[in-house]
Amino acid sequence: MNWTCTDSGALFFKVETVSTELYTESIGYANSAAIKETTVLTIEGVGNFTYSDQGVLGALLSTDDGEPLSDCSVYLEIMDWTWVSIGSGLTNESGHVSILWTPMLSAGTYSMQIRMSLAGSQYYLTPDNAVGQLEVSKESTVVSIDSATIAQGYVRTRVTDDDGNPVTSIQVHFYASSNREYRGSGTTDNDGYTRLNITLSNGELLEAVVNEDDFYYGNGSYRSYSLGKRAFRNSYAFKYESNYVKSKSNSPYSNSKYNQDEIVGQHTRSKTKIP
Repeated sequence: MNWTCTDSGALFFKVETVSTELYTESIGYANSAAIKETTVLTIEGVGNFTYSDQGVLGALLSTDDGEPLSDCSVYLEIMDWTWVSIGSGLTNESGHVSILWTPMLSAGTYSMQIRMSLAGSQYYLTPDNAVGQLEVSKESTVVSIDSATIAQGYVRTRVTDDDGNPVTSIQVHFYASSNREYRGSGTTDNDGYTRLNITLSNGELLEAVVNEDDFYYGNGSYRSYSLGKRAFRNSYAFKYESNYVKSKSNSPYSNSKYNQDEIVGQHTRSKTKIP
C-alpha cells in the first residue's frame, strides 16, 4: 500500500483484518518516525550592482525533489567585517524570490550568502545557506561647467551620476591654460554644485576634474573662455578610468596624461553670442 505522509514526528500504526470463513480477525501495531522534508536554497542570478544604483539578486527555494516552496522569507547578507543583512524577499508560487539592494559600499568584490529559517515549520528542514560573490562597481560621474559665470569672476560646476542625480561631497579640481595651471578646488553641495573664484584671459582654457576614488569614476570637462560679441566655445567631456595612458582625443590637452584606460565622450563646437 502506497501512502503519502503529511505529518512529522512519531507515528503509530494499526493494521486490522476482518474475520472470514477461513481466517479469524487479526490486529497488528507498529510505530515509526516521519522526519521533515529536506529543502534546498539556490542562488539563480546576481545582477549588476553599482554604487548608489539598485540591483537585484534571484534565488530559488525548493524541496530536494524539486518542489517549489512559496511564501517563505529569504535574506541576503554580505560580508563587511561581519555578516550584514542588506535585503530580503518572499518566495512566490514557483519558489523564486527577487531581492533588491542599493549598494552604499565602496567598489569591490564581496562574499555574500542568502539564508532563511524554517525552524517553525512542521514539515520542512531549514536549508543550508547559499554562498557566492557579489561585485559592486563604481558609479560614473558627469562634470559640467556653467560657462556663463566665468565673466562674473567665478566658475560654477556641477557633478552628477549618469542618471542625473547630484553627487555630493566630492572634490572638483580646476586647471587653466594649456599648461594645466592648478587654480584650486571646491567640494560639491547637496545639489552637486561647487564654485571657485577665478579670472581667465581671453581664449584661456578651463578644466574641471573629478578624480577617481573608491566609489566614483573620475571625469572632466573643458571650456574655452572668449571675449567679444560673437565667439566660439569648445566643450569636451571624458570618462577617466584606471591606469595612465596618453590621450588620443581632440582634447586641448591631448599631450597630457590622464588617469584613464578609456576615453568616452564628445567634442562639441558651438557658436555662442556673448554680450
